[in-house]
Amino acid sequence: MESSEMEFSLEEKSKEVSRLSRTIREREEELETATCRIDILKRGIREVEKAKSDLEIELAETSSSLVKEKKLLSRAEETISELREEIAQSQSNRRGSNSQDADRLRQTMEIMKSDHAEALAQEQQRSQTLTDKLSSSLAERRDLESELDTLKFKCAEAVSKRTELEDVLSELEKKVCGVTS
Repeated sequence: MESSEMEFSLEEKSKEVSRLSRTIREREEELETATCRIDILKRGIREVEKAKSDLEIELAETSSSLVKEKKLLSRAEETISELREEIAQSQSNRRGSNSQDADRLRQTMEIMKSDHAEALAQEQQRSQTLTDKLSSSLAERRDLESELDTLKFKCAEAVSKRTELEDVLSELEKKVCGVTS
């Protein structure tokens, strides 16, 4: 009677060891999958950080260009003002004789003003586009970091569960060895 009970107990322990071994293998696979996902996320974060750095450099360059364009526009406006004064003086000094020069100067002023306004608008648009890209990259980085933190937590849980299962398996193996001895 005792022999059949021992065989039954041994069979039950053996089934439990098999079940726990299977559970450990599943946890190891989950851990491996999570580790791969973490590596992918880290790579994604590095790429986002590189893109962010590139965008910050480009934004700084654009801002610098924008400042230069504003200075050029200011100088152009000063030149236009000076040209207007010259035209006014020229007109008062030579009524009608240099009206063609005055018209030419007015046209030159308008062209310069238009060109500088257009360049300024383009630089402002470029600056806005880069700012939008930077904001988007930062948001993506926050999302990836959040997902990475979640996966790290899940990995830590899986490692903890694996350790617990290995401990239980070890205890069962000791009991099985003790029963067969």
